[in-house]
Amino acid sequence: MGVRTPKSELARKVMGEYTFRTHEGQSFATCRYCGLEYVNITRLTTHFTGDHEPRGASAMPDEEDRDIQREFARTILEENLSNTPANELAPSQRSTHTSPSTAANVSANLPRNPSPLSNITSSRRHIQQPLRPMMDVAQRKIADEKWSMVLSVMGLPFRTLAHPMFREAYNFLSKLPGYKFPSNTALRTTLLDKNFNDVKKTAEQNMWGHNFCVRGTVACDGWTNQNGRPQVNLVIVNRYGEMVYDHADGSNMTKDAKWVAANMIRVIREVGPKNVLQFTADNAVVNTLAGQIVRAEFPHIVFGGYGATLLKPGITRFATSIIMLDRTFHLEHYLKQMVVSERWKTWATDSRRPSKTKIKAESIKQIILDDTYWNKCHDVLLMVEPVYRLLREVDAHKDFMGRIFWESWEAQESIRDLWKHSGLKSNLLSKVRCDEVLLLFRLRWDKWHNIIHSTAMLLHPSYLFDPGRHELYGWDYILEEFQEYIQVYGEGILVTNVMDMNSRSGWRNATMSLRA
Repeated sequence: MGVRTPKSELARKVMGEYTFRTHEGQSFATCRYCGLEYVNITRLTTHFTGDHEPRGASAMPDEEDRDIQREFARTILEENLSNTPANELAPSQRSTHTSPSTAANVSANLPRNPSPLSNITSSRRHIQQPLRPMMDVAQRKIADEKWSMVLSVMGLPFRTLAHPMFREAYNFLSKLPGYKFPSNTALRTTLLDKNFNDVKKTAEQNMWGHNFCVRGTVACDGWTNQNGRPQVNLVIVNRYGEMVYDHADGSNMTKDAKWVAANMIRVIREVGPKNVLQFTADNAVVNTLAGQIVRAEFPHIVFGGYGATLLKPGITRFATSIIMLDRTFHLEHYLKQMVVSERWKTWATDSRRPSKTKIKAESIKQIILDDTYWNKCHDVLLMVEPVYRLLREVDAHKDFMGRIFWESWEAQESIRDLWKHSGLKSNLLSKVRCDEVLLLFRLRWDKWHNIIHSTAMLLHPSYLFDPGRHELYGWDYILEEFQEYIQVYGEGILVTNVMDMNSRSGWRNATMSLRA
């Protein structure tokens, strides 16, 4: 046994050969000689004493007692790595540096209590095992970056990766390690034809095979393709979904009412007039006149306009100004803090800015600090809330025909009595103003309301078995439209019973027979 080194001298050697640092709660020790970085106390002690690693700390004399070195070095290193978990990060003997983030990710995937023999065994398996998770993490990061680049360069929405069809294709590809993507020629020829035939077959099975167009809706809308040519899409809609049935090219045609009506009539005849409940288009004058021509050809088919002209600013897809006003109202406190801050003052009074900008900045500040403005915002949002809720219901992908009438009626009732609301904070909504808003709502309602809405409401269980709703929504008005609808679509004794109804009991018996 050689001369033992005093503990103080050994401690100085231990502390002098390593640099210690902490990153995100993880402690690391880096050798000053070889640059290797460790987070595990066992590997660090082995490296210090030179056992089983050819590049151990060279400053230690060979005659030192290895047992004392190992015991005392471990004590000192444990004090410096007291917050280090038992997970180990064993860098490759050819590596020079391991990043803290990689070390944390790798250590999280390894056992917390490794066997003591694992530090002595020099087999290749134990040396490479900690590298596999590290390589997996690095490869996953590269793969994520490549997918992000693909979506950004190709202009694909980020939700593409969450689409069920994409995930299904990816899961299938994971089972084919040697698979290569099809060529460009195959994608635009044979595979495109195969996809078209599959979609067509699926549409025929899921739609036509289930009486898709029985009491369906034919929708018409114009658009312009990539070449700037005007076209008209003809879409069939039912409870099973939507399907683009046909389109008409209007490049060399005048898109007047006769041309639009001719295309609508053609599609209705191909589908079958008995299978069409209504046809709908936007509220343009041409489409309204086309609807009158179609009604003259098929009196039993109802024409209905769109419930709203929808934009696409976000998920809600409409009412951009109302959405912005609502968002601004919720940020009142933060906006006030902004305009009274020093940064705003510095920005607004900067001599390099034009005088118009300074005037606008001062005007914005006065508006934001004015409580009257926020009170009016509150009342405006309170006024549009019933209309906003109705538009959200109409725009949703669900069956709403049976509820649209009474939801519209409730919206009108809310607007009519809004001036009596106890939550108003300003004098903006007087009775006269509420009547003006109600008139605008009714004008819009008259453009797209039809007798189907009243009939669907009468057959809805929420109205059919709730006598309290009969008086609320106007019995005479609804019954008149219901009788008009039965005259068009009803047959035999049903028409007679409905036309003779003059009481709630008679109406209920007739509607129950219709439901049967």
